[in-house]
Parts: sequence; C-alpha cells; structure tokens
Amino acid sequence: MAAKDQSNSVSGLEQKLQVALVGVQALLQPAQSYVLGGVSYTGQVVAQMVTAFLAAFAAHTDAQRQEKTTLAQRRLIQPQAKAFLKVLQEFAAAQWGADSQELTKLGFTPRKKAAPLSGEKLVLRTARTNATRKARSTRGSRQRAAIHGQIPDSVQIHVDGADPAPPQGGAKT
Repeated sequence: MAAKDQSNSVSGLEQKLQVALVGVQALLQPAQSYVLGGVSYTGQVVAQMVTAFLAAFAAHTDAQRQEKTTLAQRRLIQPQAKAFLKVLQEFAAAQWGADSQELTKLGFTPRKKAAPLSGEKLVLRTARTNATRKARSTRGSRQRAAIHGQIPDSVQIHVDGADPAPPQGGAKT
C-alpha cells in the first residue's frame, strides 16, 4: 500500500466545513439571528466562524508545505555546512593548537592528551613492535642505508623480451 501524499488532500472535516460555508452563505441571512446549540448567532457570525475554522486548516496545510520546502533546503546545504565546520575546526586547531581551550569557544572539543603508558604497557608495545618488524623483515633507516644491491657483471637482453634460459648441457637423445 503506497503512502498517500497529504499535501494536496483535504480532510473530511475540512470538506464538510467548505460545503457548510457555501450553504451558510446561500441559506442564512447575515442580519437574522439563529440558535445553534442553545446559543444565538447571526448568519454573518456563523459564516465568520466557519471561515475561521477553514483558515486554521489552510494555515496548517501551508505550514506543511513550508516545512517540506525548508527541509529540502536544509538537506541541500547540510553537506556544505559540515564541510565548512571541518575547515573551521582545522583553522582553529592550526591557529591556537589542537589541544587549546579556544576551540571550546567555537564549539569544538580540544584533543585529549594521551595518557602516559605504564612500564608494563611500554614493554608490551616494544615487544609487539619488534615482533612485527621481524615478521615483516622491516628495517630502520640506518639498517636500510647499509643494504646495497650487487650489480651483475653482464646483462643479457633478448629481442622478444623474454628472460634467457640458462644453457643446457649435452645433446638430446
């Protein structure tokens, strides 16, 4: 079942009020008094009351349309606003420092300082780093600088671009 678009639909009560207004204007004399629910009204007052009720319904419908329009506008500019705030935060962090209290004046949370590691955690971190380096065969900058490749004495190049096969000894039988 598809959702009904309520922006153009008129409720049953609103339809009844519209029909009643047409009937009141056609049938009741503006200056003559009528008793409705034990209260005396003139035809003009009855028409004004029905018109006021319809105005409230129309105002609600207009507000719903306005809400849809403004919501669409908000959704359209939301990515731009987020991007602007990100740039503003980066500017503020560069201007006053990422852990500065001036960031709070702009509505941003300063970066927390890292808690100092306990001796046990430092040993664990070092052990993990060394294990990772060993597993990946990674080297430090000084270790890398000490490694030099050996240049071969001669290089063979084939026309077809394939690597040359090493010479096979002996004849085929």
